Amino acid sequence: KSLCGRLFTRLFPVQSLLIDEFVARFHGPSRQWWYLSDGGHFENLGLYALVKRGCRVIIVADGSHDEHVNDWHDGPNVDRASAFDDLRHFETLLHTDFGAILRMNWDTFDPRASGGTFTDRAPAIVMTGTIPNLPIDPSPGHGKEGAVLETVHVIYLKAAYDLDGALRRSATFIDREAAESGDFPHRPTSDQYLEEQQMAAYQRLGYEAVVGNAAKFRNAFRALAHDMRN
Repeated sequence: KSLCGRLFTRLFPVQSLLIDEFVARFHGPSRQWWYLSDGGHFENLGLYALVKRGCRVIIVADGSHDEHVNDWHDGPNVDRASAFDDLRHFETLLHTDFGAILRMNWDTFDPRASGGTFTDRAPAIVMTGTIPNLPIDPSPGHGKEGAVLETVHVIYLKAAYDLDGALRRSATFIDREAAESGDFPHRPTSDQYLEEQQMAAYQRLGYEAVVGNAAKFRNAFRALAHDMRN
């Protein structure tokens, strides 16, 4: 490395590591400091790594920015096809690298609260899916000829909010945030400077999305246990 490069690294270590990531330059164990990334530049949900690691039951909490999810039921198909972008990106990697297909139960979710003017329902998308016939290499060096076909079960959770459904009876500050911010709860990653009201709305919505849909998770686990026993 040139003298200028070494001097820049010494004076600006953080910026130097960011530049290394931007240009896909990794120096390996020869450097004292390493830059750790969340892996979002490759696959944002972590699904790919878990499938590759051999997990057969995977729970996914998708918190990525997705401007088309809230209007899923009212939007045209061109917008629906653009929704769940990170999940669709994983499908591409899965098909390209493993020759497998992710089959999600798209007809089982509804991000809208239904029934009446007010609701206690936690608005969230909970879907199940499978990756059937995933080729698993039982031992190195055997290639596809020695692969075993297995099934991966996926439980998927994503927050969604549609004010056209019904207003809330409690934690109404979530409704206020949704009314003031048209993309709630899908604020883009480039805008993460949240005020107190915004932080409270996201925290409460995330909490209710998990706790309020606990029954769906239990039912999904029971169904998975039944399928795996058979």
